[in-house]
Amino acid sequence: MDKSSGMTTASEPDFSSINREVFWVLHGKKIIVASIAALLVLIGIGAYIGWQTLQSSQAEASYDSATNIEGWQKVVDRFPGSIAAGNALLRIAAQQSSEAHYPDADKTYQRFVREYPKHPFAVNGLMGLATNAEAETKPDEAIKYYAEIASKFGTTYLAPMALLSQARLTEGKGQLKEARQFYEMVVQRYPQSVVAQIASVEASRLNEKLGNEVKQTGQTNNLLTSSPQPSASGKPSPAASEKPKQRLEP
Repeated sequence: MDKSSGMTTASEPDFSSINREVFWVLHGKKIIVASIAALLVLIGIGAYIGWQTLQSSQAEASYDSATNIEGWQKVVDRFPGSIAAGNALLRIAAQQSSEAHYPDADKTYQRFVREYPKHPFAVNGLMGLATNAEAETKPDEAIKYYAEIASKFGTTYLAPMALLSQARLTEGKGQLKEARQFYEMVVQRYPQSVVAQIASVEASRLNEKLGNEVKQTGQTNNLLTSSPQPSASGKPSPAASEKPKQRLEP
């Protein structure tokens, strides 16, 4: 180096260039491999998204063209896991229920619940099982499904109806206080829904009915308390049965 000018002479090596060359010799192969791997990942993701889009379009088209159980079953078989396949299972179960084939419909709904827990209409599977149980006169089983809907799908559009149905069936079992609580829960949780108006009326009706029962019970107890008590022999005591003697005037 020329000290007077501070310039690098042509005969001196450029160390920055040498360092880059050494770095590339040591790590160039790794960089190339990593770049190729990243490119393959991007290509794979793009291909998968494209395939998913194509499959989804085909599944939707196949579902739209189906008009009976056989057609919907083909959608389920050809496009498992798709939203269209889940919709097809719901259509199959609904058709089976409308024909009163409840055991078959229950199996279809159960398959839907098991295989499509993230489906946009997942709650419809449980609702189908609940309505089937009611149709088969199995109130306890229906209550179980309605309760599951209210707990797992409390923010869905069917939750207020499920809770109302739970109250209705509970009242049908003669459990009036519990039914009133369910009606009140509908009003508290879903105050803006149409179902809440129905629940409010039903809760008031049960309040009045339970109040009348309490009054009647109290009146009955009063009558029992004021009635003549039998003696040890089983006959009314003389003091309770005899009429008071009239006072003789002098």
